[in-house]
Amino acid sequence: MLPAISTTDTLRQNTGSWSYVIPVHQDNTPPCSHACPAGVDVNRFIQLILAKKHRDAWEVLRESNPFPSVCGRVCYGPCEINCNRNAFDEPVSIRNLERFAGDWGSKNVPVKRMKTDPSKGDVAIVGAGPAGLSCAYHLIRKGYPVTVFDSMPKAGGMLRAGIPEYRLPRRVLDAEIKSILDLGVKFRGRTKVGSDIDFSELRKYSAVFVAVGRHKSRDLGIPGETISGVVSGRDFLREVNLGDRPTIRGKVAIIGGDNTAIDVARCVLRLGGKPVVFYSRSYEEMPAIRDEIREAEYEGTSMEFLSSPIEIRKRGRMLSLTVQKMKLGGKDEKGRRRLLEIKGSETVTPFRMIITAIGAEPNLDFLPDEIRRSRFGIDVDDLHQTSVPAVFAGGDACGTDKRAVAVAVGVGLRAAQAIDEFISKRPLSLPETEPTVTHATDLRLDYFEKKPAVSTKKTSDAVRLKSFREVRIGLSEKEAVEEAKRCFSCGTCNACDNCWTFCPDTAIKKSNGKYVVNYSKCKGCGICVNECPRHAIHLESKHF
Repeated sequence: MLPAISTTDTLRQNTGSWSYVIPVHQDNTPPCSHACPAGVDVNRFIQLILAKKHRDAWEVLRESNPFPSVCGRVCYGPCEINCNRNAFDEPVSIRNLERFAGDWGSKNVPVKRMKTDPSKGDVAIVGAGPAGLSCAYHLIRKGYPVTVFDSMPKAGGMLRAGIPEYRLPRRVLDAEIKSILDLGVKFRGRTKVGSDIDFSELRKYSAVFVAVGRHKSRDLGIPGETISGVVSGRDFLREVNLGDRPTIRGKVAIIGGDNTAIDVARCVLRLGGKPVVFYSRSYEEMPAIRDEIREAEYEGTSMEFLSSPIEIRKRGRMLSLTVQKMKLGGKDEKGRRRLLEIKGSETVTPFRMIITAIGAEPNLDFLPDEIRRSRFGIDVDDLHQTSVPAVFAGGDACGTDKRAVAVAVGVGLRAAQAIDEFISKRPLSLPETEPTVTHATDLRLDYFEKKPAVSTKKTSDAVRLKSFREVRIGLSEKEAVEEAKRCFSCGTCNACDNCWTFCPDTAIKKSNGKYVVNYSKCKGCGICVNECPRHAIHLESKHF
């Protein structure tokens, strides 16, 4: 009679002959990285923070994003919106971890000047905002001499002129810009292309990248908007951010619902005024960053939704704003609900000041006619190339739908890659095909423990409402490491040993932190795949 159990060492049995499928270790893309418009390898830099390899984490961030400290503070957070922990408890505080690594690098890592090769060709960049500086950063790392032209005396574009210090301290912005310029990027400030220098003079460069921001405010299109006392949000923020901080008294109306409107409101509060934001649509449709809206409400900003301004009048020292209440109707051809007037709902309210923030557009008058335009800005293809082959453009200059710092940084990276291919006379290549993304349904969530995100500290109310001191306080090293522990490492093997431990045929060996499958022993049972918490193993058909 045969024994009921094996009487020999299982290593002697080549059970691999039974299999028709085999397990393959393969890292997939986590949804946070896939959602990052700047192309950051999120899981990789977080795992390095967990290992307390902060310099390595900073270098991983800087492979794609020269502004980790900036983005860690002002990004709208698509990585956190798409974090798989949302289906479990709450997302990993990726922006705080990016800020920690960025700040650590700024303080501890000296920047070395890059060697450039003029024989490769040189590049001119118009605009020293996040898109232009990102492009310059990646090009000089490839060895190209780069010159950036900007009308402002200091580089930064809307980072400097449009984002208040309570969100982005100037020392942080200056440090990251300096780390780019110190690589050898030439900056020519106070040089407006079109007046101080003609665009034709830039054609002597091997390539040109146009990355001008949206500094030209849009009109409201209502009576009275040119009356004294009505100012644009962009102009208001520029003056405040460059040091002009007048005392404001009384109620101030802010018309709009984007980040500019919210930044204006919070600046008005700090200058002594009482801001009221009027937005023609609902709260859910408001395009501003949700965290910033909540902070504005917490600080005392009033919000009036479904309220459309229709007229402004001057009454002595005061301004009067007439507002029409609206309601949402059926969807239009773009799927957006129509705005319908509520007749007889007009109200008239006096204000000391009215600030408009309904969007802006780039000023492209300096460009020659041969560069084709669209209704949104400069017309470019998927590789940021304009109708003039040697001229590239991106970001706000092209009417990008999502106007965010991380988006601009990603545009700069992709434009640099395209310019490199163009100058090198290599075929311009489109981005790679869509990666395989690991979603929450792919994970073994029972292997993880629920744990709230590390709570972040903020400047006290007494201080924040009377100054432009930074509101959010960053993580300590201990807090950053604790938060990094919460990362699932989705789709990426982190050597948890489950596959090695659970394999019934001891077909998996561990070598230098990696796992090797002995397919002569593996019978393709799939236990390793089932027990992988992170979906970093999958079964493939065996080829006989």
